Amino acid sequence: MNDFFSCNEVKELLSPYYDGELDEKDAKIVKTHLGQCLTCRRELENIKRLSFLIKSSYSTSPLFARRRQTNLKKTVSSSIAALIFLVFLGWFSISMINMDKTSTIETDKPMYVRAEDYFLAGIYDE
Repeated sequence: MNDFFSCNEVKELLSPYYDGELDEKDAKIVKTHLGQCLTCRRELENIKRLSFLIKSSYSTSPLFARRRQTNLKKTVSSSIAALIFLVFLGWFSISMINMDKTSTIETDKPMYVRAEDYFLAGIYDE
């Protein structure tokens, strides 16, 4: 485009201008036009007010508050479940490490188990 925009062209660019989505050259041309055109400045003010109203109504609506509360409950529940899982996993890991230490017998001599010990202990029934 050229270095001058008509009011119709500027009105189409006001929302992207307000959101900061225009490139530097187009933003400068729109800003220059706004300095000279009262109609387009009023249109930009309307966009600002509309944006403010939308944002403020969304953040104060009962539906939004209910969704935020529901999301908070889900987050807390998930965090508690993850914490319980990690505690259980830690306990299980420590138990397995301790079991490995107690079940391993290191000796140079071979171990012999008498058959009577199995019968007395009730391990081997026949």
